[in-house]
Amino acid sequence: MHESWRAVLDHLRKHGGELRVPRFQAPHPASQGMRKGRGLPVGQRAHWRLELPDGAGLHIHEYARHYNAHVDRTDPGHAFVRHVRQDTPGIFAFCVGVLGALLGWWIGRARGAALGAGSGAAVGYLTAGGE
Repeated sequence: MHESWRAVLDHLRKHGGELRVPRFQAPHPASQGMRKGRGLPVGQRAHWRLELPDGAGLHIHEYARHYNAHVDRTDPGHAFVRHVRQDTPGIFAFCVGVLGALLGWWIGRARGAALGAGSGAAVGYLTAGGE
């Protein structure tokens, strides 16, 4: 990994959060062995990911003039469900709520679906905090 990306990773590991990196200050992520990934669309051109030895992941959003980088607690290539639960807890809670609604509908139709959605979302919300 190029020293500029190594410095970004070291900074993020120490301080957390997200770091904006002008494109001219770091080589393109693909040239550093990072894989093209997916993520929520927030105006970026592409997502780039690098799984770290501990299972965490460096996640880079590529924009026209800069990159935004952060470290995911779990890289989706390492453990996808854990990544969704730990790094996008709102989406996790929504998905568990939908599963609860489907299960409730299957068991008891309309009232069961409402109960299933509510309990599924509650379970998703309560378990999204991670380890």
